[in-house]
Amino acid sequence: MDGGAGAEGVIEFVQKTDATVRAMLSLREDIFADYTEESFRASCRERTDRRQPDGVRGGRVLLWYDRTR
Repeated sequence: MDGGAGAEGVIEFVQKTDATVRAMLSLREDIFADYTEESFRASCRERTDRRQPDGVRGGRVLLWYDRTR
């Protein structure tokens, strides 16, 4: 969440079981062993304050964050 992330916003985590992610990974070796929802949440906790409860839709996790505090 460094680089281009704004002070506030929404970030989406998409599971490896998602059809689009599976298609992308089929074209290359999967080198992302730590690409898990728990790893994503831990990274977010280290860098932001959650503003609202997470939204989950179709296996995708939406996290509203705030880095202004």
